[in-house]
Amino acid sequence: MVRLLSVSTRGWNALPARCSQGLWRRARRGWNWVKEARHGNVETWADAFALGAFNHAASVDAATWERWRATLAYLGYDRPPSEMEGPPPSLARTESLHARLESLRRRVQLVFERDLQSLPARIDDTDPRCRAVLEWAADLADSATIAELGCGSGRMLRVLKRRFPHCKLLGLDVAAESLQQVDASMARIRGGMLRLPFTNDSFAAVFLVESLEHSLRPRQAVEEALRVLRPGGRILLIDKHRTWQARCIHEPWERWFTLEEVTDWLSLHAEVERAEFLPAGGRDVPAGLFCLWTATKRMAGLAHE
Repeated sequence: MVRLLSVSTRGWNALPARCSQGLWRRARRGWNWVKEARHGNVETWADAFALGAFNHAASVDAATWERWRATLAYLGYDRPPSEMEGPPPSLARTESLHARLESLRRRVQLVFERDLQSLPARIDDTDPRCRAVLEWAADLADSATIAELGCGSGRMLRVLKRRFPHCKLLGLDVAAESLQQVDASMARIRGGMLRLPFTNDSFAAVFLVESLEHSLRPRQAVEEALRVLRPGGRILLIDKHRTWQARCIHEPWERWFTLEEVTDWLSLHAEVERAEFLPAGGRDVPAGLFCLWTATKRMAGLAHE
């Protein structure tokens, strides 16, 4: 028998379990797919597609450019990636990358729709993730506008509403079915984290709980979260640590993180206050699985060019 750690793709508690041979085979199939579409490949594909799409924009018909433009918007590109070296991909290669990324986007959407009914609608106030969010929010003004990016069904927002009834809460998620479960007293916006549908400096506080791991370009997601945060505003992120990823069943496009890399992303535009592991949430959640970062956006702000 093989001992694996099963972790939901939408932030459900990690539950150690002895797995059957059938589940082991399923995990092996998943990792075979990872070889083709692991997160590092996805980011490389996305950058190469964006470079090719902008380079060939003038030479393709309107219908092709419209398809490309929609994918570029989904991935958060409004210009070619500046860090890529070498010539842009050919027109045929660009179209092939677009087809691959669109297939992946549809697969991500299907996973989120599939998992909706299996996830708990509530989270216990004693959960370390919940305690961390409440502690962070306690330092905000009573009337602060707080946005959760990748809110799912809004279980964290419901806890905040009970504890801080005067705060203005907003939830954003890419899945319309999830947003329907968010409390109607809160603002609900459908959208992706790579191009947020908000103007610069919109919120006093933003937080992300196990949503960054699902972003196909997590650094861009952090950039966007900081863009919509007001100068002096505060951000909280909770996600999983990379050392556990190889021991867990998860979707192949997921990327888990080290404390240092997310700290570096935040430090470009904010003063990082905390970068640490969360306590284990009881015997079912291993120590070192969850990480926490908090930061305050610098007064200089962050322009969205």
